[in-house]
Amino acid sequence: MPAKRALMLAQNALTGVRELTVQQVHQRVLSRYPEAQPLPDRPELDALLAESGLDLVWHPELAQAVGAYRFRAYEEASTLSTGTIQPQRIPTAAPDSAPAGETSAEIAEARVIESKLRRAAAEGAFLVLAVPPCRMLMAERALLHPRFELERRNVDEVLIRTMRSDAQAVHADWNVVLRADGAPRQSEDWKRLLLLVNRAMPKVEEELSTSTKTLLLVNPGLLARYHQLDLLVRLRDRIRRTGSPLHGLWVLVPTSSRAVLPTLDGQPVPVLRAAQWAELTEAWIRNKHRA
Repeated sequence: MPAKRALMLAQNALTGVRELTVQQVHQRVLSRYPEAQPLPDRPELDALLAESGLDLVWHPELAQAVGAYRFRAYEEASTLSTGTIQPQRIPTAAPDSAPAGETSAEIAEARVIESKLRRAAAEGAFLVLAVPPCRMLMAERALLHPRFELERRNVDEVLIRTMRSDAQAVHADWNVVLRADGAPRQSEDWKRLLLLVNRAMPKVEEELSTSTKTLLLVNPGLLARYHQLDLLVRLRDRIRRTGSPLHGLWVLVPTSSRAVLPTLDGQPVPVLRAAQWAELTEAWIRNKHRA
């Protein structure tokens, strides 16, 4: 296994601590994937960590001057509650039970997620956010907190509304369209339905791409059902393009378990690297890192 892939898969083994020496990074990845290629030393390791989505900052004065990495989230933790935005907090569970002066692994991981989201919101980025289906609504509410300044759009609603408008324009019976949705995939009814979908997609893309904020796309299931996930690629490529108002794009995707890369209805969601997706943990959703 290539060293970069091993590092991507072993991210959870690196969270939960305040700092990590180069040797500790090597040891933790090696303990998970002993047959993987060995990780490089610095400075090559710095770039590899960044490409893998781990926001670690090198401090040569740490670890008795041996040097160590520290998660940027820890450095920014003191500013999370002292910024200019002072929104009301989402009610949280009981305070974390870690001993005084220590941070539990789940809260440390939540802070890493928070830092990643804040940077993505400020800079404009493409992110796929995976969350268990039973936590979808809670995660959506957490993401719509004013500190992220997102514009929520329901993909299924936009697509269905556009398809219905196109069907009416050609005097097609909408009930026939609904029945076609349940037809076998090889049937003529299903093929005609896909023609209607393909006709609607440019209008859906245009409607979504006019936002000047970071879009939070929810309920993208029909994109997978109709094999239209490449819409996300086209929207992703519009971010910060000359003449495009779109600032960023976040996609909330239900997932039942941890995976190497996010999928939707069994189809891979188009992400280019690990830094473009994150799993929203229970601790982050319940706002424990900000309690």
